[in-house]
Amino acid sequence: MDKARLDPVATHLITSYVDTGSYSQRFKDDHHVPPSLMAKVHHLRSVIQALLVDDSNYELAPSYVDYGRVEFTDLKTGERYLLKSSKAVAIETATARQNGSLFPITNLIRPSDIKVIVYRFQRAGLELSIAPASTRGRSEKIHVADAPVLVDVWPYQTDELADQTKPFDQTARDNFADLGDLGHDQGVGEFE
Repeated sequence: MDKARLDPVATHLITSYVDTGSYSQRFKDDHHVPPSLMAKVHHLRSVIQALLVDDSNYELAPSYVDYGRVEFTDLKTGERYLLKSSKAVAIETATARQNGSLFPITNLIRPSDIKVIVYRFQRAGLELSIAPASTRGRSEKIHVADAPVLVDVWPYQTDELADQTKPFDQTARDNFADLGDLGHDQGVGEFE
């Protein structure tokens, strides 16, 4: 997949991540404890949903939105995407291996027209990969059908923005240190 097609999605994810860092800090300032990991994950997903609703290039799918699911259609290409964290994909993959089946289930696996965008926040920036999706049996739950393929890593700050903010402020908050990967979305919006 061409990196340029995911640039707007990456921008929305990074904006959501930065906003979640601000939310986390406000919560900690107000309540003297950090918000729970699930509160941060739901905040991140709520912000990305709002950004996609406001972006005329995308249409957010209504299914399980209240539970944090982020599925959307690119209106230019008609392609459908589902966001999943790299940790959720790893957990699903490990669980599928552990829950081996007595009988072959290959005839129960159905390819899906949805593509899974696998995201991972890391210190260097936002890593996005893409993977085909499938469903199993009568379930509508989307599973990653094959290993995700890395598209690229987007830095949290562009060179142009970095030049505007020099010299480096050593007292500035480090969102990655505060938030980490935020990849614990296993089960978020994934009801059968």
